Amino acid sequence: MSTIFDRNRFMLKSVLLPIAVMTLAAAPAARASSVVIWPVDPTISENQKATAIWIENKGKERVTLQVRAFSWSQSAGENVLSQQADLVASPPMAEVEPGGRQLVRLVRRAEASDTPEAAYRLLIDELPAAPATDAETLQAQLRVQMRYSIPLFVYGSKQENVSPQLEARIVAAPSGPMLSIRNSGSRHARLSDLRGLSGGKEALIKSGLAGYVLPGSSIQIPLPPGSFDQFQVNVNGSNQTLAFQA
Repeated sequence: MSTIFDRNRFMLKSVLLPIAVMTLAAAPAARASSVVIWPVDPTISENQKATAIWIENKGKERVTLQVRAFSWSQSAGENVLSQQADLVASPPMAEVEPGGRQLVRLVRRAEASDTPEAAYRLLIDELPAAPATDAETLQAQLRVQMRYSIPLFVYGSKQENVSPQLEARIVAAPSGPMLSIRNSGSRHARLSDLRGLSGGKEALIKSGLAGYVLPGSSIQIPLPPGSFDQFQVNVNGSNQTLAFQA
């Protein structure tokens, strides 16, 4: 996978699931990742200086992991990660033995600000093992590198009346109609189980996680054929009917 850097910022379209990075290189065997990470939705409240995640190796081989924290914003429907120095991971590198666990602390370096919420992404990269030297193995094997991207939200000192405020409208795109959802509120919206209603009938548009909408940002979700009168979605754990602009 190639990533294009623009100074200290880069775009990542794949945000929620592990990214399998395939490179022509040697490995004893091409294998799926055996790393388990929890919690998958860490937060740091206004009264906390740090939080933590656990990384567990359920495989039979030692894994080496790199943990980095990036500032997270959204621009034109894309997720933008930027280098920052306000949040650090400790340790930033870890070797986890088979059956072992590693605690990684995520530390806020500054006092809580007036900003209601700051969004970050944790990139956890499983680094490849040393390449094999056998020529046939070099030609025949693929190395799989797993990348995990986990959202982390850090909350400031002002938490009164902090909530997402969502509006939806249908927009045209070359690939077909899209549901554009904008968040004009002061807290992120985690969207899941998106449904469309038409004539009293409900159609499931996106099962499970549909995406995140950060404050002041918008995302677009492809729509299936048909017309819809309303849209309903689970927002941060509660079902909500979206304010809809036809």
